[in-house]
Amino acid sequence: KVRHRRMVQYDMDLLTGLYEELQSNGLAASTAILAYGDHGEAFNEHQNNIIHSKAVFDENVHVPMLLIHPGRFGLPARISQLGSVQDILPTTFDLLGLPLEPRDGMSLFFDAPERLVFALTDYGPGQIGLRDKRFTYILFRNGKELFFDRDADPAELTNVLDRFPEDVARFRARLQPKK
Repeated sequence: KVRHRRMVQYDMDLLTGLYEELQSNGLAASTAILAYGDHGEAFNEHQNNIIHSKAVFDENVHVPMLLIHPGRFGLPARISQLGSVQDILPTTFDLLGLPLEPRDGMSLFFDAPERLVFALTDYGPGQIGLRDKRFTYILFRNGKELFFDRDADPAELTNVLDRFPEDVARFRARLQPKK
């Protein structure tokens, strides 16, 4: 975990150096930088979850995205819109003011509080996850379900499946095949 933090700090130092170089050359005022990760990293926050593609808990799927833009569009320093890698292209085109044909994903400059984001595992026990701004729903291949209220439990440690039946039903319905 310490080595991972150092690696992240090293990457941030490189980005800082790049931005300082752009500033010193007078290019920062006309340059946008978009940097993002492709996955989170797990360090046994949940039992036996020590790799990035084994589960769909927050530590596996929460990915930073850094945007430096001279105009900033009046946006806050931190955008809390729930997103996925599918949103990178629409966000980039929106940033550049370019048209884009409709596709999966959306610009993260827009607020979509009811949005659900899908995740699945490549390896491990076979999980599908859905999350919205507040909740995480995880369905295992064997039918086991987990449901977390990240507002009350950001670490996703307490399964509250029985406490939110209407919300759980909404998530389950999204995973059912359309007829």
